[in-house]
Amino acid sequence: MYPQVSKPANGLAVALFVFLLACVTMSPGAEAQQAGGCQSASARLVGMYGITGTAYFRNTPGGVAVNVVVNGLARQENHPFHSEQLSIPLSISLQSAYLRPILFNQVHASAAINNNCASTGGHFNPNRAPFPCPGSGSNQAACEAGDLSGKGGPLRARGDRSTTAVQYVDRVINIPEILNKGVVVHDSQGQRLACGNIVCY
Repeated sequence: MYPQVSKPANGLAVALFVFLLACVTMSPGAEAQQAGGCQSASARLVGMYGITGTAYFRNTPGGVAVNVVVNGLARQENHPFHSEQLSIPLSISLQSAYLRPILFNQVHASAAINNNCASTGGHFNPNRAPFPCPGSGSNQAACEAGDLSGKGGPLRARGDRSTTAVQYVDRVINIPEILNKGVVVHDSQGQRLACGNIVCY
């Protein structure tokens, strides 16, 4: 009454299952991630006026190496960047963004929903530090965890839409705590020009 399954087919199915299981368990990236958690993360930045970029985060013995690269900044400005607590929808209008002089990078409390930089919430600040970062950022522990510009300096745009970058080692953040949060590039008035969500890679 029941269909009879031939032994070679069962043997093949078991062999295929064992082979696939071996491939999954022997993957070097998976082993490294299980042993030490996420070692590297990035956020693909998308913004108004064709602004694009990437924020990279990599564990090093001295802290987290941060490298933020942004393309398309139209005026000579210093851009802050930071991390927000939420992740991003890109439907906000920033028509006057380039009339303001300085830009910063920060991690916000949330990820951006559908590339909407407004959805990232406030700054990522679990240590309840003041903003802006006091002094020149030489004492990173006194800065908001998400105030990347306060600790590493602002993006210094040349105004010709060329690539602008900043690199530094962050001794406050760790990669697991910033995953699924948003990185936001701001102008000096706090307008959110570009953003992206931090994911492990």
